[in-house]
Amino acid sequence: MSKNTGLIVGSVIIAVLLIGFAMWGKGNFIKTDRGPEKIVLDVRTQEEWDEGHVLGAEFFDLVSLEQGKLPDISKDTEISVYCRSGRRAGIAKEILDSNGFTNVTNIGGLEEAMISGLTVCDNRKIACD
Repeated sequence: MSKNTGLIVGSVIIAVLLIGFAMWGKGNFIKTDRGPEKIVLDVRTQEEWDEGHVLGAEFFDLVSLEQGKLPDISKDTEISVYCRSGRRAGIAKEILDSNGFTNVTNIGGLEEAMISGLTVCDNRKIACD
């Protein structure tokens, strides 16, 4: 490889890195709230869900859990549950734990979800979906 070719390749690599860092700083990368083995469950009512929820969350109301319906996911999936205040999420965690789910976290209410870094959308202001 000639000296000029090396300089060109090096310059291209540096340019790509600089563009990437510039885009990162402007928030052009999309932050997802779920990974392949992670799920966020909203255990509030349908009406509460319709008003707004954590972006990427799945609706699975507490009443369904209390009636014995369980999410159709692997029992070792990382599950974060939330509601309005954290009380129903605590009950949901107990139900999931007692049914063999091994990695369940009660993240509390919507405010705690925002504090933990999850994006909350509000259908009254901006559409969630």
